[in-house]
Amino acid sequence: MRPIRVSAILAILALARAGAAAQEAAGTTHWALAAGYGRTVPFVTAAETETNLLFLAPQWSYRLGSVVEGVVEGHVAGYVGDTDGWFLGALPLGFRFRVPDSAWRPYLALQAGLGWTDLNVIEIDRRFNFILVGGLGARPGGEDGRLSLEIRLVHYSNAGTVLPNYGLNSLALVGGWRLR
Repeated sequence: MRPIRVSAILAILALARAGAAAQEAAGTTHWALAAGYGRTVPFVTAAETETNLLFLAPQWSYRLGSVVEGVVEGHVAGYVGDTDGWFLGALPLGFRFRVPDSAWRPYLALQAGLGWTDLNVIEIDRRFNFILVGGLGARPGGEDGRLSLEIRLVHYSNAGTVLPNYGLNSLALVGGWRLR
């Protein structure tokens, strides 16, 4: 009977420690600056526009727990190549889901927002558009790591408010630096 009591006490202590660590992480905020380069890619429909994407994305994040982080991001993009133009927007709804007990801190990022553009391409037919972003990334060094690396799909679309609605998709490599 004694080994069971010791095991139970150790299990309770381990759970308490894990809960305390999760509570310490919750509520933490960070500022970061991300920049990326990408290229338009066909995603659902064949892409008629081939161009390069360069963007800068200031970010503010709020730790919601040991796994989930809320993210608000600005989006300043320039397109150069076959089609030149800009896209300026904000992604106020974003989340990162990370593996908490890994030194590399891999994560899945999902974000949504809106913006304005002067791009004159067949894939988007109006100045006001929506932005969807999905990415896979890592932050080496864990919670104290300042650098991050991510591969993300950036999708601009008018969400069917004007037809046709093809959407412009770019695959981008993103590097980030967390400010203290």
